Amino acid sequence: MERIVVGVDGSESSQYALEWAAAQARLTGAKVAVVTAAPDGMLLAPVEALAWVPPADLEAEATYLQRSIVDRADVGGIDLERIVALGQPWKVLDEHAAMADLLVVGSHGLGALAGSLLGSLSHQAVSHATYPVVVVPRASRPPSRIVVGVDGSETSVRAAAWAGHLAEVNDATLELVMVQQWTAAPPLGAPYTMVPIPVPDPEELRRAGRVQLEHLVSGLSLDRLDVERTIVEGPVARRLLERAADANLLVVGSRGMGGFKGLLFGSVSHRVLHHAPCPVAVVH
Repeated sequence: MERIVVGVDGSESSQYALEWAAAQARLTGAKVAVVTAAPDGMLLAPVEALAWVPPADLEAEATYLQRSIVDRADVGGIDLERIVALGQPWKVLDEHAAMADLLVVGSHGLGALAGSLLGSLSHQAVSHATYPVVVVPRASRPPSRIVVGVDGSETSVRAAAWAGHLAEVNDATLELVMVQQWTAAPPLGAPYTMVPIPVPDPEELRRAGRVQLEHLVSGLSLDRLDVERTIVEGPVARRLLERAADANLLVVGSRGMGGFKGLLFGSVSHRVLHHAPCPVAVVH
């Protein structure tokens, strides 16, 4: 990891994001770019006071907010770059993160600058980024236990590989979690039918899941790690959150294909962001 971009808007949440990124930078030697966007010509404080503001004033306000976070955060011992740019927050962040290895944002922001709510940005990043994104909801220690959801899709394999690399860097344990949903249901919008829908055999799914997990682990060169394999049944997001209850990082793929029916990963990344007890990494 050579370059980490952090979105900062003056909020406490963005301070947590910066400190999480700084901890990783100390371990990897990565450079951290702190990016604050100043939307061109608008300031919301409060919403009903919407008015045009000269770009120079907006840039000065963004610089002040960024400085307030950097001065409070624990960023000692890292190579830090400060960037303030005019433009829509997501576009500004994406432009800089596209040249980085990782984007880190808080789960919600102060919203002092129009459109700079990191809550909105975190969802935009999860939905549209082409690089790994870490969303930090609160003050967090460097990962010592990492949980990653896998479902057999190419994206989840990438997530597992990325999590494995981070586990090595942080000397953390790694748990690969496969969630199986056994209840069969007709496709959304399918016509009503009295024909019974076959339900997959649970034991067959378990056996297939174990084989797939072992194949995944053997293909990722995780020999140097303490890797736990877990297969559980039920709603995917809920089970992942349960497994991450005592973890420092939850890693998911941005979307899955589902190696079998019942293993669909889908939009889990969006759901876990709302309730995760720890930072969430979404790998695209």
